[in-house]
Amino acid sequence: MADVPPPDQVKDVSSVSSFISAVIFNSAVALAFYTAFIVLRGRYPLVYAPRTFLVPEKNRSPPLERWYSWLTLHSRSDDDAIINRIGPDNWAVIFYMRQLLRVFFVIALVGAIILFPVYITGNAGNPGLNKMTIGNVGDDQTARLWGTLFLTWAFIAIILYIIFKLLNKAAELRHKFLLSPENRASLSGYTLLVRDIPRSLRDPVVLRKLLERIQPNKVLDVILTRDVRELSKLHNKHVGERDSLEKASTTYIKTVCVNYAKHIASLKKDGQSVDLEEGGEHAIPPEIYNMRPTHKKMIVFGEKVDSISEYIREMRELETQLKEKRSVAYTGSDKFESAAFIVFSDLFAPHVAALANIHGTPGVMDDKQACVDPNDIIWDNLQMPFYQRQVRGLIALLVCVALVIFWGVITAFLAGIASLDQLTKTFPFLGFFNDLPASVKGIIQGILPTVLVAILFSFLPMILRLLSKFAGEMTNTAVEKTLINQYYAFLVFNVLLIVTISGSIFQTIQTIIDNPTAVFEILARSIPGVSTFFVNYVILLALSGPAGELLQIANLILKPLKLRFLASTPRAIWRQSQPLVYLSGVPMASHSFIATVGVTYMTIAPLVSIMCLMYFGFWYLAYMYQMQYVYTTKNQTGGLYLYAAAKQLFVALYIHELVIAGLFLLKTAWVQAGLAFLALAVTVAFHRYADMFGKLMVSVPAKAAVDESSNRHLTINTDVAKELVSNQAWKEEVEGTNTLHGKESRANLVDADNEAWADRNTVSERDLGKDTTAEKNAQTNSSEEPEKYEGPDDYEKQFLHPALRPDPLTVWIPSDPLQVHQKVKEEVESGCEAKVIWEGAVIDLTGKITVTTEVIARGTEP
Repeated sequence: MADVPPPDQVKDVSSVSSFISAVIFNSAVALAFYTAFIVLRGRYPLVYAPRTFLVPEKNRSPPLERWYSWLTLHSRSDDDAIINRIGPDNWAVIFYMRQLLRVFFVIALVGAIILFPVYITGNAGNPGLNKMTIGNVGDDQTARLWGTLFLTWAFIAIILYIIFKLLNKAAELRHKFLLSPENRASLSGYTLLVRDIPRSLRDPVVLRKLLERIQPNKVLDVILTRDVRELSKLHNKHVGERDSLEKASTTYIKTVCVNYAKHIASLKKDGQSVDLEEGGEHAIPPEIYNMRPTHKKMIVFGEKVDSISEYIREMRELETQLKEKRSVAYTGSDKFESAAFIVFSDLFAPHVAALANIHGTPGVMDDKQACVDPNDIIWDNLQMPFYQRQVRGLIALLVCVALVIFWGVITAFLAGIASLDQLTKTFPFLGFFNDLPASVKGIIQGILPTVLVAILFSFLPMILRLLSKFAGEMTNTAVEKTLINQYYAFLVFNVLLIVTISGSIFQTIQTIIDNPTAVFEILARSIPGVSTFFVNYVILLALSGPAGELLQIANLILKPLKLRFLASTPRAIWRQSQPLVYLSGVPMASHSFIATVGVTYMTIAPLVSIMCLMYFGFWYLAYMYQMQYVYTTKNQTGGLYLYAAAKQLFVALYIHELVIAGLFLLKTAWVQAGLAFLALAVTVAFHRYADMFGKLMVSVPAKAAVDESSNRHLTINTDVAKELVSNQAWKEEVEGTNTLHGKESRANLVDADNEAWADRNTVSERDLGKDTTAEKNAQTNSSEEPEKYEGPDDYEKQFLHPALRPDPLTVWIPSDPLQVHQKVKEEVESGCEAKVIWEGAVIDLTGKITVTTEVIARGTEP
């Protein structure tokens, strides 16, 4: 992450010796990191190569045989194969780095060959590295600026080409993703999410008729959301009690196994032996079998109770409350909320409906999104009213603006507090620092402000994400996309602009208020002078960033500790063993910012472009490995983040064009300044054209759907195309049997309903019979059915709030050689409705729990 430097570090760093010292020091640190990564990579595959065994088979990357193989991944990469393995979003990051590497290779090479001689031989007499900037061209040497202008136009053309290449790739990835076999096989590919539905339209029949006007004979089902505010709290508590029951049960099994092993050891020591197979349960002494975990009801105070029995009792009470609340939620149309999922029979239909004007009132049913993954939804925001979102959005915007503007003040304040002199005055007990040698004090004085600012900076993404959720974003994808833009704006303002004007923000603001056009003159005068700071800044990030990304010091230390001390149940082991999820918001914004710095200085200080070339080169190598062997993606978007990052490069062009025009004006190069402003106008025109890609990212073009349908069927799967169960059926199901119907009973219901489309809201008692298939599958002690059934019952269930799904919770415990897990299973299932499984989880007599990689790699929590 590109941290904001403390103001006291933005000084004259133009000397060649300072630059060489910084490069040597950072290179040594980076070399140590790379060496450690090479040594540790093969020893800790859980940290450095989880995608070789902890993801589904089709998504696994082949193991690397040699220690240097990670360096050659780029030379033997098949883009299509990589996309199929890691998904379009992770591959988009690689593609973004690759294109920026190429563009800065050209800019750095040409700039070094042409501009270095022009600037170094200038007569302005600038010292050190500033000799290699446009500031070293004297006022009487304006003829030299024609070369600068020519390269400015050439580089702008190259960057515009790259921007549109990125936009086209983003659109291509998005369309392929929306029309992919995976999307065709999922319900989300056929579904439209609509918010802000007025009360008069909150009826499945009415909404169906309304959507049939947009897509005739294409609407399969309408699933209106329900009021689950109270139910959601109960559901979360229910899940928490389940986790506590798993922990207590596993602790009990472990205690019995460990103490039994000690018992056997003592018997062997006395010359006795016990055959476990023959003795079975009876071979376990009662005092060991009765070592059940206990806890106090009020944590510290209260009565001490048996943990397993108490959690079973609490789960049973919560199950009763959940049944009552679910029945209330399904009683009456007044329980319908303002959002609905519309399921279509055609993959293209939800995209057409998303672009249609459904209601005549502004803001009503205007927020529509096709292809929403149920796991991506922020359920608590789904029912937030339109006007409430507007007010919250305004508040969030004001807070973001305040953070952006005043962050420089905050960091300056913290840097001041962090100085040793100030600390010893404020806290006299720290006076021993004054007795330290000057060299030690200097190191502390240099590190402390940076560390303090970095700690504060780490909270910023979390704050911005919370603000987006507060504003009412309905998906985590939308939150991450908003974060890319907000974080990028923050970096541009607080690093590029504030550092450029030397941190004198309040004086500069007053100058700008008095004369708004002075901002360009201020930037034009300041940018060449601070270019050497950005040379050091970018080289630091280029050397330390990718090396730290590969080494993953935090993950290397924390993952074993979490597995050792926090993973006491199979479920906890499963969660802690999952590969890291790549969140695009912060890193994509940071990379776009470095690209902005490079573009800003591309003809002003060519040395910055060389540093950017190193930056994107190292990051490209790092991401080629990380995306294929470490990171996974929680929710695929098909290129939405790449689109957002590509659009940010226009900001880089605008800053460069304004600054270079200002420099030309300062040097009275009027013609060059005019042509620079012409380049600005051309960029604006291209930007307006690029905005048209926005619609392509929202929905699938008809031509793409037609082209795809010539090779594949875009209609919903035959099992899925059967009549979906209505909300009324679910109401009867919850109030009546409170069970989900399996494949056999649901198939009978579907066949009956297909004969009478008009009578969707009635279900015969025969169809609500006992689910023998589900009962049979439950005996396998597996949370996954032998055959994946993606029929109506599963699809209806996906778009219900998790609290509304009447599935019994799964209690996952390990199996043990003493068969204690069988006793726990009987106790739990007789006391509550939870189902006990031990799928892929085993505990031995030493108390060690093992979960098979096949279960972890499945990606779905049992």
